[in-house]
Amino acid sequence: MIIKQLNPLAFQVYCKKITTDSRVKMHTNNTEQAWYILGTGAIGTLWAAKFLQHSIPCRLLHRSTPEQSGDVISRKLNLIGLDDHQHSYDLVSESIYCNGEINRILVCTKSYQCIAAIEPLIPRLCDAATILILQNGMGQQQELARMLPKQQILLASTTEAAMIKSPLEVKHTGSGISSFGCLDHSTQISPDITAQLKRINMQQEQNIEAVLWSKLSVNCVINPLTAIHNCRNGQLLQNPKLLSLTQQLCTEVEAVTTAMDKPIKAAGLFDKVRIVATATSQNYSSMQQDIQYERNTEIDFINGYLQQHADRLNIPCPLNRQIISQIKQLELSHYP
Repeated sequence: MIIKQLNPLAFQVYCKKITTDSRVKMHTNNTEQAWYILGTGAIGTLWAAKFLQHSIPCRLLHRSTPEQSGDVISRKLNLIGLDDHQHSYDLVSESIYCNGEINRILVCTKSYQCIAAIEPLIPRLCDAATILILQNGMGQQQELARMLPKQQILLASTTEAAMIKSPLEVKHTGSGISSFGCLDHSTQISPDITAQLKRINMQQEQNIEAVLWSKLSVNCVINPLTAIHNCRNGQLLQNPKLLSLTQQLCTEVEAVTTAMDKPIKAAGLFDKVRIVATATSQNYSSMQQDIQYERNTEIDFINGYLQQHADRLNIPCPLNRQIISQIKQLELSHYP
């Protein structure tokens, strides 16, 4: 395989001489069992490291123009583990416009980017492709399934935490549980894919939707409140005013999930939020970070998704509705 190191002009000229047929053959022969990773944020980069650590081939997909469709780049991926030891892996990154079929892909983009990000890849997806969606929020998974009826959609959830230190350098900041399951309960996941995912310590769930609803419920509370009040997760429990808002919002969220027959197991949502906020007390939520760094948030796929169901069921959620409005205002104005 021809590998581009760091944008030499000679490589770009040479790429234009490679025929489409030869590129397709190269990709098909060498990457049939590889996972393509769409989304190079903290979780996407962490999962790339997990695959490589367990000798599972993977490729990062990077943005480019159609004119740069031959771009294949050899890079080093650096993982700083929970023990602060550094591990380095050889990683191949290729343009989303490269040729060759994709038969398994992990989507780790922001939820609002999901559909637009995968559209350029549709011509490369084989009919039997498996699409594993590992994102915050809900709603985009069902939309993708409607758009790609032939492919198998798998859903995933994780409580692992990571942060990007620099491009292709990721710090693993918190261990957790990672699960996967099939959106369509009537279909079976191939043993090969199941084996690969279990090798990287992902556990198979028969009812993955319940796992996603549990995580969504917690995110509906912690994410927007920490973003609005510009605080760490633990401060939601330490500040009396924020504690009161946390309890109120938990009550609203739980009213919707209970009506939908998706109740939070064990003692209830507030206890689950308390456990998560305590365990991650010094962390900033992803939504707080999005607001701080003037990025769009996933509010429409978290609290917005919950509000859609609340409206459908005629369940009043005034605080949740107010919070959605406040986040959208912050997206426009950001912090002073």
